[in-house]
Amino acid sequence: MLPDAEFARLGMAFKARPLRAAAEACLEFGTKWAELDPAALVTEVQNVPRVGAWTAGATVADLTNDYTLYPFADLAVRTWAKRLTPQCCRPDTEPEFAQAWARLAGDQLSDWTLLTLAWGVRHASTTATVAL
Repeated sequence: MLPDAEFARLGMAFKARPLRAAAEACLEFGTKWAELDPAALVTEVQNVPRVGAWTAGATVADLTNDYTLYPFADLAVRTWAKRLTPQCCRPDTEPEFAQAWARLAGDQLSDWTLLTLAWGVRHASTTATVAL
């Protein structure tokens, strides 16, 4: 485990406890978790102290490449969807965006979410000054 001083040096002193808890949980439950289906894994990961639904969903989506588990109405997806297709009106609130995004993407929710996030990462530096 990293010492507190190293977390501080990295500017992550605030995250030391949750990161240690996650590491300890992986060591203790990793074998069991590897056998779970992705949806069950999201639920199981939330038993780690200070890991909530957003973190669990995003983590499992990254691990399994199943972006239907990603909290697809979060600010990152909303931001990049608006910038990717500025001519389309998208709801601003998370619940309304979630409904619209799920309806639009249909069976391709994972694909649309992943591609939108990837587009955002690729274009973040070139569009960072564009107002939302």
